Amino acid sequence: MVEDGLAALKALENDNFDVLLTDCHMPHLDGFKLAKQLRDKEKFKYLPIIGFTADDSQECLNKALDAGMNSVLFKPYKLNELYNRLAEFIEVNKDEIQVQDEAPVSNLQGIKDKQHWLNVFGNENDAKTLAEVFITSLKQDLNTLTAHVDNQDIEKIPPAIHKLKGAIVMLQYPPLSKLIVSTENRFNQEKETLIVRELIVELSDVIEKIKLWL
Repeated sequence: MVEDGLAALKALENDNFDVLLTDCHMPHLDGFKLAKQLRDKEKFKYLPIIGFTADDSQECLNKALDAGMNSVLFKPYKLNELYNRLAEFIEVNKDEIQVQDEAPVSNLQGIKDKQHWLNVFGNENDAKTLAEVFITSLKQDLNTLTAHVDNQDIEKIPPAIHKLKGAIVMLQYPPLSKLIVSTENRFNQEKETLIVRELIVELSDVIEKIKLWL
């Protein structure tokens, strides 16, 4: 443990760590800038970085992911939430991360599992109710997005993808947010509808897996 971002940067340079847990808002060097500086160094390109913040806005989440954080936990969080988030990264070795970097695949398993919803929403009734609302909304958004892709309506695709991000922040599952942000950025650059179809397949699978425990 260190007192701020500058001390964290020095500690990381002088020793080896499996994962970095950092507050997003710190004096001298905040978590966003710390993550960005680390990602600019080859030594820390694959270091798992988990951020912590009380700001659960979509803007803050996007800023954390853009800075290079792998994941974010929103305060107050439960101990089992921290455990589950750490478990996503601790056992992954650098060779496996290298493969993922060359062929990016978002880890969406957690969002499909009932336990994640219980961790976030506290009890089974609330988890199921909100999961049902999420599925209904996501289906509608995916139908709209699919129609735009099928019609090759390129100008309508970015707003449709952007709309998907609106309900995602409440789920507190950064890999899903990161997938959508990454897809949005890639499509804006390449204008290739295959990129969007891959997102649709991923999110359709999320829906089917959630329906299994409802």
